[in-house]
Parts: sequence; C-alpha cells; structure tokens
Amino acid sequence: MSDVHDSLMTEVPRKSVHWLASVAERAGLSNAGQLSVTPGMSPEEAWEAVMACCGVTEDELVEQVARVSRHDVADLGTAEPRVLRLLTQNVARQYLVFPLREDYRRLVVAVHNPSDLRVEQAIAFASGRAPVLEIASPRQIGEMIERGYSSEDWSLDHLLHSVEGREGGEIQVIDGPDVVQISEEDLARGPVVRLTDLILKEAIESGASDIHIQPSDTGGSVRYRVDGVLRHFMHLPTSAMVRVVSRIKILGGMDIADHMRPQDGRARVGWQNRICDLRISTVPTRSAEKAVVRILGATGPKNLDDMGLSEGDLGTLRRLLQQRQGILVVTGPTGSGKTTTMYSALKEFNADRVNIMTVEDPIEYELPGMTQIQVEPRQGVTFAKAMRAILRQDPDVIFVGEIRDEETADIAVQASRTGHLVLATLHTNDAMGTIPRFGDLGLDGPAIVDTLRGVVAQRLIRRACPNCSAPATDPLTREEERLAREFGVRPAVRSKGCNHCGQSGFQGRIPVTEVFTMTPALAGMIARRATLEEMTRAAIREGMHSLLQSALDRVRRGETTLDEVQRVIGFSEESSSGSEQVRLEAAAVTEGASGLPVARGDDDADEGPARILLVDDDKITRTIGRSLLTSSGYRVTEVENGLAALDVLQKAHYSLIVLDLEMPEMTGREVLAAVRSGIHTAAVPVIVLTGNEDPATEIELMDLGADDYVRKPIDPPRFVTRVRATLRRSSLG
Repeated sequence: MSDVHDSLMTEVPRKSVHWLASVAERAGLSNAGQLSVTPGMSPEEAWEAVMACCGVTEDELVEQVARVSRHDVADLGTAEPRVLRLLTQNVARQYLVFPLREDYRRLVVAVHNPSDLRVEQAIAFASGRAPVLEIASPRQIGEMIERGYSSEDWSLDHLLHSVEGREGGEIQVIDGPDVVQISEEDLARGPVVRLTDLILKEAIESGASDIHIQPSDTGGSVRYRVDGVLRHFMHLPTSAMVRVVSRIKILGGMDIADHMRPQDGRARVGWQNRICDLRISTVPTRSAEKAVVRILGATGPKNLDDMGLSEGDLGTLRRLLQQRQGILVVTGPTGSGKTTTMYSALKEFNADRVNIMTVEDPIEYELPGMTQIQVEPRQGVTFAKAMRAILRQDPDVIFVGEIRDEETADIAVQASRTGHLVLATLHTNDAMGTIPRFGDLGLDGPAIVDTLRGVVAQRLIRRACPNCSAPATDPLTREEERLAREFGVRPAVRSKGCNHCGQSGFQGRIPVTEVFTMTPALAGMIARRATLEEMTRAAIREGMHSLLQSALDRVRRGETTLDEVQRVIGFSEESSSGSEQVRLEAAAVTEGASGLPVARGDDDADEGPARILLVDDDKITRTIGRSLLTSSGYRVTEVENGLAALDVLQKAHYSLIVLDLEMPEMTGREVLAAVRSGIHTAAVPVIVLTGNEDPATEIELMDLGADDYVRKPIDPPRFVTRVRATLRRSSLG
C-alpha cells in the first residue's frame, strides 16, 4: 500500500505477530522481546500489555508508534465539530477512529493502528476524502467518540452558530405542570435548550398556530402552520430532533423515558413581553416521536367585535345569543376557528349574572368567571356524563365542545327544552348540513325544529398582505382570467409576496361565514323532509349569504384573492349560467357534497425519496445531473440561477443542494453563504460543482460551509457516489 505500511511490516517473523509488538521491537523498547501480545487481543488490551511490559506511559507509546510509522501524533484539541458529518458514528466505533479536521481534499483522522489497510479504505469510502492518519491511543479515541458522537453538543453548536444573531433573548417557563423534574444533564445541554428556544421564538414571531416536528428517513423537519398553511422552517439531524422533542416534553411535564405511547402536556412560556400557552402532543412513529405544539395567546380570545365578521352576520349572531333557550351551533372543518368563535361568543355574556359551564376536549382558553370541565374518557368523564352533571348545577348557558354522538345530542336537546341556551360545535360542510347531521345523530324533525335556533358555518381565509398587495389594474394573468370567468368576479388586488409575509402574499386570516336562522318556512320544510338543496335555496332567499358569496364579497373589497377562495372554499361556478336559481343550486350541491380541499404546505411532499435541488446555469450539466439523480431514485428540481434557487428554498425543503460555483447574477459562493445563514436552510447539505483546479478555492468553499465538491465535467459514478455519501452523513446527524 505505502512506504509506511512496508516499514511496519519489514522484518516481521513468519509466525503471526501483533503489529504493536513489532512496533515495540523496532522502537527498541525494553523487554519488547518478552511481550505476550496475541492478534486476538482487543486494541485496549494490547496497548495496556505493551505499556505494562515495556514500562512506558500511554503518551510515550503514542510517540513511538508515530515515529516508527512516520505519522504525526494526533492533536486532539484541534478537533473540529463540523467534520463529524464526514464520518458516521458506526464507522468511528467499528474501526476505533475519530475525524479531527479536513484539509483540502483530505480528512485527518486519529487512529491507533496505522497499518490496517481496511481502516484507510473504510474512511475513504465513508467520507469521500483521502485519509491522513495521526496517532492516538485506543482509550483517547474512545473518549473522543463518546464526547463527540454521543453528546453531539458540537453539532448543535455548529447549527446554532450558523443562525447566530437571531436568538434574541431566552424563553421563560412561566407556568408549567405542578412538578417538572429536569435533570442536571438536561440543564447542562445548552445547545439543546437554545435550539428549542429558537424554534419556539421564531414560531411566536411568525404568528404560527402550530409547530410540527416530524421525523423522516433523512432526519427531521420543523414546520410552522401560519395562516392555516404549513411552512418549512428548518431541517434537523435525527439526533438533534430527538433531543429537541425530549426538551419540549420536559417543558410539558411529560415522561421523556416513554417513547411508545401518545402523550399530552401543556406549559406557559414568555418571550419579549409576550405570554403564550403551549398545548403539546407527541405520538410514536416508526423511527422516532412526532411532536405538535399548539400556540395559544394567554390573553384569551378576542371579542366578537374584533373577530372580523361582516356587519350583517355579526348582528345575526348577536340576536341568536340573546335567546334564553335552544341550541346554537358553529360548524366547519378542523382548523376553521369554530372554538375561537364560540369563546368570543361566551365573552358576550355577563359572567357575574349568568352561570356559564363548559365541557371541552381540550380546554384551549381559560375564561374567568366560567366553570370549565375537561373531558377525560379514561377517568369516565365523557361529554354526555359531564353534561348530565352540569344540568344539576343550575346553569344558564352550556357550551359543548363538540356534539359527536347520539347520547350527547339527546342531552343537548333536553337541556335546551328546559330553559338552557346550549352552544355547541359540529363538523359539517355548511350551515344547512347541520340538519341532516342531527338526523344522523338520532334527532327527529320535531326535535330539531323545536330546539335549533341557528347555525354559523365558518371558514378562515387568508388576508392579502397589506405590505405587498397591489391593485390588480394591469391586464390579468391567464390564471386570474380563468378564475374571474368561473367566479364572475374580477380580483381587486394581487398579492406578490414580501419579507413581512414570508413571501406568501398573505398575512393573517379573516372569517368567511354563512349564518342560518330557523324561520317558519324552514321549519315547515324540515317537517315535510325537504331536500338539502331546497332548504339551502330557501335560506338564501330569506337572506342567508352562502360561504362562497361571503368569500367573493371579501374579494370585491380587496381583502383576499380568487385563488385563495378556490383553495379554501373549493368551488368555482359557471358565471355564464345567468340564472341565480342555478347558481344557488350549484353552490348548495357542491358545498354540501364535495367538501373542502386539505390545505397543504410545500413541505408536505417530504415523504418519499430524497428531494435534490440542482442549481446550474449550464443546461447540459443540469440535464446530465438530473438524469443521473432521477435514475438513482431521487426527486430533482432544477433551476438555472442562484436567485431562483433561493426563491425555491423559501417554499419547500430539500434534502440536498447541488450548486454550481460560477453563475451570472449571483455566484455559487453568494448562494452558499445565504443558505448557511438562513434558519430554514442552515442544516441542508450542499455539494458544489466546480471546474476550478485551484486548491485554495476548494478550501475556501469548505470554510464557507460546503459539505463536498465535485469537479466538472461530471463523472457519473463519482458524482452519484458523493451524493449518496453526503445524504447518508446528513441523515445520521
């Protein structure tokens, strides 16, 4: 293999002799001829035997091995945390080696046996670098492996360093569980606490309603739900993700040792004069735990006047709340703001003069002056049982978190008939859908007519960003023209996207509602079992605005866009029909049967093969690279310049970026610097394509944060191998 290898093996007797015994003899150590070191000994045992027999210290033996093998003694104090990504923990432990630093196209590694050819080959294959060996004892290397790979604080420090300057204060736990046991080890793990705080602070700052920490085969993704849509925030190595989830479980008073059962927790935190309640939920998956953190403002829900309801619907809702008996329902899919609307409605009552009691699962806001009961099925506290108990507590107003079974529906009817106002939520697509849903729950027509006072159907639609939206005075785009024809409404504004709205074009959400009230005409139709379409048309004739009509009113006022209406309402109508009767019937059939599309963020495509972003202004290189990557089973997005790459990275997460060094408008260096300084992209591995032969350029790129580089023109086997090795290292953390 090399002169070093030959020098170690020269003059070795024909019988099998341990390599360390041969080194001791060549070094002239005392009693070397009396050594009893067999090839079957472990490295630690062999070194201990030589030190004891020859009377040398560990450091002295390291120096002799280095001198005889013509290597340097390893300076373990120069170990760089970032090079851990080049050599997996499995390789380090299997061969008892530890990566120290990288130099040009080489990886400096501490080894205890420089004569083992298998070690050099394994390091070269795993890292894609030419190994440079330095000598350390097995004990020293073992300690470095435990400190470097097991704690992995170095890796987290490196990740935090890349987003330095964004932390801005600490998250303070204001009100958590009664007893939270945090070990000294947890308190000592500064990087984990800082990274968790960073995730929480950025979520609060961006106005997120939920944080999703989701494991995958390539690590873990952190996503925020902002204005109802998931946005990718950052990618974490698996080891970091697991520890962040554990830290969040500690905040919520959950059992961090139990990874096999779903758990729930809660905490109250503060940051920069803001106080938020956290509702934490974890579930086990195939590879690790997934955590979802719901963020609620501790100040509680808004008043009805601040909810953004239209003037007409607000007045109708207030008239319904003045009823002293009967059932008022708010309906809509999950995430449509039903519970928030109900809390705002409850604040309309004077809690000092009215006895208000609620049954919820979970209790999202704690409202003063009200008795709130948490459903706990494991303790026998169900909606139905809690409501039976409430009826003995002399209530005036009862709020039921959800009517989900026949027993609860029956008790709600009984309560409303005995002088109580019952507020409840239900899952239906529109207001009139509540009537057949009550029928499914076992209520007959007379019971529905006698007790149902009104229904509010609700959706939340994103508001056009006030900072970047502009009047749509220019000629409409092809898509805008299509939507304008289908909806029969010309868009008033066009959303462009800016830093204030995360390039989405929207900031905040506003409600879109339809409010149905029971009238004699509708009561007669229910009694004779009219169809849902007939009842819907009758309600609209009597003044009810459908969800679609309410949404289009928002478009006319310039509060949102047609594509947002299509995303949320999920319906477009033929404006050429000309007949209002046909329009109403079409709206009723579609809204009642088709349901709503699920809002998906760009990062929802994380499942499946790794996604790779290929950035190169040369079309031939992109074609070759895409062909090689797709044939290897990867999903590829290709762009031709750096500006386009940064735009794409704002909208979706990629497992790897393959980046050309020399490009017009924005060079690869500038793109790499932007990627490494961005919170969303700091941990995404980058391979740089370069035709530059200058070693200084490659050293510069590695200092800037490149994970690897490939020479152009692309050599297919080498290119695919480097891509696989980089993805493998990133997934192992």
